[in-house]
Amino acid sequence: MKKNNWYVITGAPSAGKTTLLKELEKKGYTVIYEAARIIIDREMKKGKKLSEIRKNELEF
Repeated sequence: MKKNNWYVITGAPSAGKTTLLKELEKKGYTVIYEAARIIIDREMKKGKKLSEIRKNELEF
């Protein structure tokens, strides 16, 4: 039987969750980011503000 260690990182907005995940990834850990984080980062790189991204909740 294969044993997996799963950890869930939770916390308030701007608490450092993404920063922690990036550091763990640098150290070689497998990291799976929250889908919303991926969408937000992609859209912000296009120049959108968070309020614009979340405006259309169905699309978000």
